[in-house]
Amino acid sequence: MRAGLLLVVLGLFLFSTVSAQVTNEADFKKKFALVDGYLYDGDYYKALPIAKELYGYDSSNANIAYMLGTSYLGASPDRKKAIYYLEQ
Repeated sequence: MRAGLLLVVLGLFLFSTVSAQVTNEADFKKKFALVDGYLYDGDYYKALPIAKELYGYDSSNANIAYMLGTSYLGASPDRKKAIYYLEQ
């Protein structure tokens, strides 16, 4: 009985974790497309905070690093930050 209850609780926990990841992935894709659109339009100030957030999710993604570097180039006088992300 105790093992069955533990199994049910564990199953519910795993299901909720997987559901949360799918939502985050969908949100990630939506924000990625939003940043891409802002960069296409040359609206670097709108792209920058979202690109920073995406980089926080996945700092190993070269596309996001490029987007963040490009956003810094257009929105900030600090070229060192832009170069850092563009070289990744």
